[in-house]
Amino acid sequence: MSFYGTKSSKYAKDCYVPIKHYNNIKSNITLGANTSAILLSDPKLILFTLSKYKFAGKHINKSDIVLEIGCMDGFASLLLSSFCKELIAVDFYQSHIQDAKKYICEHVENIEFKGLDFLESEFDLEFDFCVSFDVLEHIDPKQSDLFIDKVFAALKHDGSAIIGVPSLNAQRYTSNVNKNSHINCKSRQSRLCELRKKFKKVYVYSMNDEVVHTGYFEMAQYEIYLCIK
Repeated sequence: MSFYGTKSSKYAKDCYVPIKHYNNIKSNITLGANTSAILLSDPKLILFTLSKYKFAGKHINKSDIVLEIGCMDGFASLLLSSFCKELIAVDFYQSHIQDAKKYICEHVENIEFKGLDFLESEFDLEFDFCVSFDVLEHIDPKQSDLFIDKVFAALKHDGSAIIGVPSLNAQRYTSNVNKNSHINCKSRQSRLCELRKKFKKVYVYSMNDEVVHTGYFEMAQYEIYLCIK
């Protein structure tokens, strides 16, 4: 290995081992267009997204078959797949799935990316767990119940789902682009009522930046609903 400079000791240099030298990963990964744009324009959003997925992963068993709804170009799917046996990741935006298949599939064996409109989806298997972050707020409010019905139907009889959405209170502080695209934001109580029409138990968590908690909901930037079938 080569180093810049001469001041650092030979001992320190001899002990330094880059991760790539011992984790047996020989290739580099290319990020999809959407993730690349986020990383270059507002990189902290990558941290927030991965925090959500880590929280979801803690509720998943290694033997589970998981459905991810709204996988974008698959960068967070990499994290989610490390918690489960098999991950089916879907999105309705064609270029997201094209990038996911092009850049992510070669690096992991337990993810299958599918391009489909979840509102018209039918699956040949039932899932132990469903994960959906930053999707429901983009669903036409008239089709909100249909989305929840589809999540419910995709689960096994003892399955669970995590659904994450921006809070209604936070919308006043977000950009105009987000305000225009977040067409299905509701109060926490309205969202709870909506989910409890289908699910036996619903637990709600708050999120501020990368921190998930059970604190004061009126200050939450984001809400995460754990739904038990």
